[in-house]
Amino acid sequence: MAPPKVLGDNSNLGNEFVTIYVGKKRKEYVVHKKVICDAADYFSKAFTGAFIEREGIMHLPEETSEAFGLFVDYLYRGTVPSVSSQAHLERLLKLFVFAEKLCMHELCNETIDTIRDLCSMYAAAKITSVMVGYLYKNTFTDSPIRTWSLDDLLFHIDQTNKTGIPKKEHSQTFRKMRTPR
Repeated sequence: MAPPKVLGDNSNLGNEFVTIYVGKKRKEYVVHKKVICDAADYFSKAFTGAFIEREGIMHLPEETSEAFGLFVDYLYRGTVPSVSSQAHLERLLKLFVFAEKLCMHELCNETIDTIRDLCSMYAAAKITSVMVGYLYKNTFTDSPIRTWSLDDLLFHIDQTNKTGIPKKEHSQTFRKMRTPR
């Protein structure tokens, strides 16, 4: 399900809104019901099914407002923004995790493409061992971002370290990833 691409014609947005409270601080997002329901089955089933959310209010305490904000931006603009900063890279990783949970493959693909571009074009954006650990903890076993992030981290460790031997903090993260939960 693709988000609407044309904002000039508001007739495709509908006139019903839903309110979603995100994160522990319960940041409020008000979104067109049609837009969010058309984008993901999860929201469609929640807001139109036999759940309490059909009243138009949802709570997502486990999600981050950074990821959800980018998600809403994607819904209305149809693109994942690219900003050359480490903080934005971290937000994009959270967006990928959120999109993967919702099985939004198109958003996952666009997000990973944006992440790859960001990391290859800007020195200010680097995958860290903490990020790789986060991705391994929060994505599916066969998630393509796992392999890519680990490859990117190892490439940069070798480039910056010159010995090819991971630093202690990297080794600890790798050990945690290998350890079954």
